[in-house]
Amino acid sequence: MGTFSLQKTTGIYVGAKEVYAAQLKWSLFGPQLVKFARAEIQTATPADDSAQKQAIVQALRRLVRENNISTKKVMIAFSGQDVLIRYFQMPRIPRSEWETAIKFEAKKYIPFKIEELMWDFHVVLPKAKAAKMDVTFLAVKTEVAKRNLALFEQAGVKPAIIEPAPFSLLRLFAAGKQLAKDKPTAIVDVDYGIADINIVKGRSCYLTRDVSLPTQEENIYENLLNEIRMSMDYYEKLFPTQVIGKILLCGEADTKDWDKSLAQDLKIPVEKADLASAVKIKRTLPPLSLAVAVGLGLRGLVKGVAEVNLGQVREVKTKLTVGREISGISPLLRGAVIRAGILSFIGLLALYLVMSQAIGQENKRLQEVILQRPKINLPVESFSYASLEELKNELSNKVAFLNSIIDQRIYWTDKFSEIPKIILPGVWFTELNIKEDAGQAAPLRSLLIRGVAYHEDPVQEIGIVTKFVSALKESKTFSRGFSEIKLDSMASGDFKGLPVKNFVISCSVK
Repeated sequence: MGTFSLQKTTGIYVGAKEVYAAQLKWSLFGPQLVKFARAEIQTATPADDSAQKQAIVQALRRLVRENNISTKKVMIAFSGQDVLIRYFQMPRIPRSEWETAIKFEAKKYIPFKIEELMWDFHVVLPKAKAAKMDVTFLAVKTEVAKRNLALFEQAGVKPAIIEPAPFSLLRLFAAGKQLAKDKPTAIVDVDYGIADINIVKGRSCYLTRDVSLPTQEENIYENLLNEIRMSMDYYEKLFPTQVIGKILLCGEADTKDWDKSLAQDLKIPVEKADLASAVKIKRTLPPLSLAVAVGLGLRGLVKGVAEVNLGQVREVKTKLTVGREISGISPLLRGAVIRAGILSFIGLLALYLVMSQAIGQENKRLQEVILQRPKINLPVESFSYASLEELKNELSNKVAFLNSIIDQRIYWTDKFSEIPKIILPGVWFTELNIKEDAGQAAPLRSLLIRGVAYHEDPVQEIGIVTKFVSALKESKTFSRGFSEIKLDSMASGDFKGLPVKNFVISCSVK
């Protein structure tokens, strides 16, 4: 939730050909646009990467200097092509565990190592006490972020907040009450050959695509129409019960009649961004290309939209928290300590049970050795431990059936810890069951894995299951002790309205 601010807020956004700035403040009538400006990125065509960066720095300097824009509390946005946005669901967990759990879960949905990213997340808790919560994970590669931030630093601008441009647009349209009610909305931002297509609902971003458009004027609309239609079809395939309720346009669409053409071709309502419905404007109405900058400036002035910050340094924050709260442990650290204590207790209890069983077997073996010792006249007290060990070795053929079973046991903790490293994207477990049949001559232990596999292409689901079985066999930690790991069955089925492959895998050992 946002918090109202009496200070001026400034949003700066770097587009494809221009840089934009919008400065806002809170008034009695709501958020008010104090000033806005833009500056052209002047580069030769075609420009090399170094020349392009220098041109952006120069444009930022002109923007700030010529418009007397304060560089205090500046917020910037990274374009959709630089930011990775993923939506997924997780079991509902306490707030203190969100960061650790989401960081672990997000690894399944991103193609990069999380250590290489600057990231944040937004959680939407369902109404009532539902078992799942909605998570939007946002990230930018650290090297990309540093490269972009270096341009602002050279221009004398030090950003306090970094957020994805789709979230800035979401805030703008939410403030202007332009989002479709109780239905998903497609937000389309066109910026000189690039289009960001974002599908949002409930003021959260569910799908983001950035696509390239041709430079020929006559071909732009047809390509844009196809990309929007493809994005809508893909979203409605992921969420079959939801239908896009409205399309909102901004950016280059300011001077085009695309809203009318798209409404006719797609048969759904289409609107251009209405900046005046989101903020109070005293003078000239700004062009729609400033939509992202205005949405940035609204941060802290309106409520109800997620406020994420890709610029926070999580490792440093953790160290400072530990130092500052040395006498009072933070909730996150306290939760981690409690979990570590519970795991340690369970581990010690398991070790105690194993050692007790081993000691019991050794005591039993010792008693049998004592019962079978030669009948001699010497008192028992005269026997040393070494003598008893010698007698035990001589009679070992009579007590072979008491060989320790400790080395034959399977330690499930190691195997369960290995499964998250092996599991493939698109695979979910529905049951993990350990069985032990003590009626056999030797105890028969087995692990039964039931689950489902999903892929957009059903043919790929078979490959996902077989690859997962192969991964289980190839893992030395998991396969150690199992005499057989096999796929018992695989059949088509339905899981929460999605076509999936149900599978059963058994791992057994005697």
